[in-house]
Amino acid sequence: MFFPRSFIGITLTMIAVVLGICTGMIVKKLGDDVSLITVLFYRFWFSVPLLIAFALIMQGRQFLWIKQRKTMMLRVFFGMCGIL
Repeated sequence: MFFPRSFIGITLTMIAVVLGICTGMIVKKLGDDVSLITVLFYRFWFSVPLLIAFALIMQGRQFLWIKQRKTMMLRVFFGMCGIL
């Protein structure tokens, strides 16, 4: 059974929001014991295997090939701005 791409995108966005809220609640619970940099490091560290698994499922071995370099650079720029 196939779903439209827009439905998949909306679903994944909602999951990201819910998981972001959960992360925020965990950070609030930990309080001053853990620095923000440490929390961000582990959040990205544990998300990398999930991202790689999803990319392999969707694209196979070609998941590292970049077809639109300008778009990728723009996404990297905005991603870095969001992290900073």
